[in-house]
This record gives sequence, structure tokens and C-alpha cells, in this order.
Amino acid sequence: VTINSASSTPMLTINGADADLISTYGEETTVLGTCDYGTATLTRDSIAVSNPEVAKLSAGSYLYELACSGDSNHLPSSSSHTLTVQKSPSDGNGPDGVNVTITSSKGSIFTYDGTPSKVDCSTDNPETPALTLTKDGNPVLNPDYVTDVGTYNYECSAAETANYLPGSAL
Repeated sequence: VTINSASSTPMLTINGADADLISTYGEETTVLGTCDYGTATLTRDSIAVSNPEVAKLSAGSYLYELACSGDSNHLPSSSSHTLTVQKSPSDGNGPDGVNVTITSSKGSIFTYDGTPSKVDCSTDNPETPALTLTKDGNPVLNPDYVTDVGTYNYECSAAETANYLPGSAL
């Protein structure tokens, strides 16, 4: 009589779903691997991680693999899923609310009083991207000081960084 080993069933979930997932930088993800028989080993890009792994990962693509050892009556088994972390927007709509802002020391409309108005371009992006301030489509120093009567169109632009998309404010 020959008795063959039975198969085992691995269960690998990302945020509770047995599927690949796309998230945005700044979002926390939970990856959990369970085995019905044997020991579960969870890896991310071939490096062992805690099981479950709860993390906020940098923008990129990550391959999670679950290996189940099986036991004397059950075969080893495995499962894998890909977690893709996209860059976060710089418009305040991302999970961490990073913004690009433009401010004027005297507001957007004021009456000339002989003193300049300071126009400043800034961001709360922790990765400190390069900022560009333009006035009527032409680059100016940041901050810029307005001294002449007139209407000016300013734009503040933040460059793309490792985890954030480029952003701008008018």
C-alpha cells in the first residue's frame, strides 16, 4: 500500500486580500502568511521579514513570498504576491498630506504702499525637493520681492523625489 503526502494550502494576504496590491507611499500595509501545515516563512524580495509584516514602504515594487514547510503527511507549498507602492502626490491629497504652497506677505491683492511684498515658494515634503518659483512664466529667485504696481502670475513647482510626484501651486 502506498500513501502519498497530501498537499498543503498557503494563504498570503496583503491588507486582508489574497491578491497583488497597489498602494501609495505613506500608507501602511499588512502582509500576513499562514500555513495549514508546517512552518510559515515570509520574505520580501528574498529577505526574511516578520510575519505579519506591518510597514510603510518606500515607493517601489516588492515581491512577497510565503513558504510553508509542510509536515510528515503534507507537502511543502508556497505563494507569492507583489506589492507596488506608488509615489505620493504633492497636492495635499496623499496619505501624508504633503503640499506645495505659494504665499505673499501682503496677500494676493493689495494697494501699493512703497514697501515690497515677499512672494515665497515652499513645500512640507520631508524629502526637500528642488523648488522653482516663476513670475509670469519666467524663473525668479525664491523668495521674490514685488515692488512695482501690476498683476503678476506666480507658480511654485516642486521637483519629483524618491517617494513624491512633482507638485505645483499658483
